[in-house]
Amino acid sequence: MDLLIRVPNWLGDLIMSLESLNGLRSEYNSMAFWSHPRVAELLPVFLPGIPVIPLEVMPRCFETVLLMTNSFSSALKARRTGASAILGYSGEGRGFMMTGTIRQNRMRNHHHSADFAALTGMLGATPEPLDISHIQPDGQPHIAMFPGARFGPAKMWPKFPELAKILSEKTRLPVIFYGADGERNLLTEMAKNLDNSEVEAGLPASVLCSRLRSATLATGNDSGGVHLSAALGVPTVTIFGSTSPEWTAPRGRRTATVYLNRHCSPCFKRRCPLGGQSPCLYDIKPDAVLDVCMELMEHQ
Repeated sequence: MDLLIRVPNWLGDLIMSLESLNGLRSEYNSMAFWSHPRVAELLPVFLPGIPVIPLEVMPRCFETVLLMTNSFSSALKARRTGASAILGYSGEGRGFMMTGTIRQNRMRNHHHSADFAALTGMLGATPEPLDISHIQPDGQPHIAMFPGARFGPAKMWPKFPELAKILSEKTRLPVIFYGADGERNLLTEMAKNLDNSEVEAGLPASVLCSRLRSATLATGNDSGGVHLSAALGVPTVTIFGSTSPEWTAPRGRRTATVYLNRHCSPCFKRRCPLGGQSPCLYDIKPDAVLDVCMELMEHQ
């Protein structure tokens, strides 16, 4: 085959790369994705018909490998495929293993999706919008919430239960707390005192996407879930703490962010350097998020 693409390892990063990957599909008839199991299930949902090779498999029939990951180890694995061309960002001391590199803009003053577009541009591709018409809604209208964040507590707003209660009362819709299987306890704790709520943890990617397509609104921390809901066309409100909406805000016409932009943020730390509760998150009031949610729903 012509092209093997080592796709990003994390859900949010993968979603931000999808339009660039879709542009490559228009340029290459013969290509495959090389994927971490964390995101492998999602690729056939958005880009059906393209083979997905598990990361633990060593493919050896490709002319070119494009690396969307920046680690030394990913370049080393790519070299072991025997491909004649290995392309990607320089850095991490891996340039000697690659046949073509570009320098990455390390400043986080642009949207991260532009970094993936620059990589696919090495192969003459430009991003193309996704077609999601084949992903059919499945389930009742509801409010989707993503209160987790694998990055750490400096990204996790603690007031989702309060927001869920108010939103459910105002919209008369159930609230579903979504997350990975490892977040089940967190989700259950948040939902335990709410009458009109459910918990869905560890859903298969295709099922999750169909469920989200039936959502009237989604809200969550800066995490993969809100990127997914936005990519599926769901009105999505994202709450930012230690990270930056300029860098990783979900993209789409029906998206909004809540961000205090304190003097110490964005610090991009997993835990607040000030100690204790992160003021950039804890000072965000449920009513402020509610106002943004209601405005976004009213202007669909």
